[in-house]
Amino acid sequence: LVWNSSDKSNVKTLCIARTSQGNVISEWDIERATQDEYYKNYFTLKEYLDKGSSNGLLDVVRCIRPLIEKNLRMRFPGQFKTNDWLGDMLSNIRKSEEQDPLSRLKPSLQELSDINEYSKQFHHDQNPDADSHPINDIELKTYVERTLNVISCVYKLRCQGE
Repeated sequence: LVWNSSDKSNVKTLCIARTSQGNVISEWDIERATQDEYYKNYFTLKEYLDKGSSNGLLDVVRCIRPLIEKNLRMRFPGQFKTNDWLGDMLSNIRKSEEQDPLSRLKPSLQELSDINEYSKQFHHDQNPDADSHPINDIELKTYVERTLNVISCVYKLRCQGE
């Protein structure tokens, strides 16, 4: 991209955005728009903790599962099928033998299971009423904190009750 070799202090990225009155030219956050989905989900959760929700609570809660799923796939390549969901992954962890790489996740299994139980109620595949399910901001904040903690501690066994 031209953006990568540009002097960011002298260059702005713009886009044409549709409004109810027509189209407008507005600034465009190219860094965010071209981020991998993993980073978009991570920064949505981080921004929610730091500033509150600018996207809406449903958008925030729907970042939890994909973030954990991709984190596990990246940290344990080849251990999960591409179509495994978090529940499937947790089942694989539960069944893992001591010599399996996934067995290192057993100390985090209860935390991952709790987060899975909370987050699945906001996904259509688990709950047809996901769009209208009420979201408690304080509860969501707790689960976002737990999610960010568990993905940073998944290799550090001491994170469990340090």
